[in-house]
Amino acid sequence: MPSRRIMKIRVFENEVFIALPLRVLTDSGLKDGQLIQVTVEDGSIILNSGEQGGRGHDLDGLVAQIHMQALDLFEGDEAARDRWMRSPIRALGWKSPNQMLQSLEDIEALRLVIGRLDRGSFP
Repeated sequence: MPSRRIMKIRVFENEVFIALPLRVLTDSGLKDGQLIQVTVEDGSIILNSGEQGGRGHDLDGLVAQIHMQALDLFEGDEAARDRWMRSPIRALGWKSPNQMLQSLEDIEALRLVIGRLDRGSFP
């Protein structure tokens, strides 16, 4: 019989927090407090770093949240999300969402646009 490990999962404000064994994190080279993306595919767990190079952890976390919210907006279609992230958007002053990932103020404006699109509240 294969061994099973039960992982603790916590949901907080529409985000899921999963407790992984410390050995998994240290073997992968990830650091305490670092944002990671976890993908489960065909029984394998893939950990990807959320580092964006040189920015603070708070901004990195918000950027990762934007990418997750945009992915939800496009119902998991990564190609559609990526095209949208590169496209100029009227509601963002004709900037692309990717261009709006440099400051907290721009990220907040982008989050509002994603929320309005998700609710269908744009004319």
